Amino acid sequence: MDKERPEAQADLRLVVARRPRVLLVDGDLGRRATLAVALGTRYSVYTAGRADEAQQCVAQRAFDAAVLDSALLERALPALVRLLRKRSRTVSLLVAAGPRDLRGCHYAATLGVSGRVGRRAPAHAIVDRIGGLLEREDRPVPFDRSVGRAIDLMARDVTHLLD
Repeated sequence: MDKERPEAQADLRLVVARRPRVLLVDGDLGRRATLAVALGTRYSVYTAGRADEAQQCVAQRAFDAAVLDSALLERALPALVRLLRKRSRTVSLLVAAGPRDLRGCHYAATLGVSGRVGRRAPAHAIVDRIGGLLEREDRPVPFDRSVGRAIDLMARDVTHLLD
């Protein structure tokens, strides 16, 4: 290394941008897997199928966005939201709650989350919603209708391959 030129050392450093991290907490394995694959091209995706898994994941790293299934998390939802915000104040949160899930709707309203999606919302709609929350200059265009339909078909049945 050239000791006379400190700028030469600076030129060798690579600046690697960290991909935004997304946490998916959902009890449906097919939905988790499909969303993880669809989001994995743009973001670093972490998934959890239980509340304790989600808490361990959040304890280890900060996230830029999270999709939280209120039916799965139930009373653990507020504690998980507090932990996510403690790790990152700018985290964007989507709560998945059905229209009759009064607890989930109440938590979504009182916790000041970024948005609420239906539990049966199409996977491509969630992918687009996360993309909107994590806007970046190089963000790809939203999925077209045929890709969105394929994502939803995969989410319904992950055991069979589609051609």
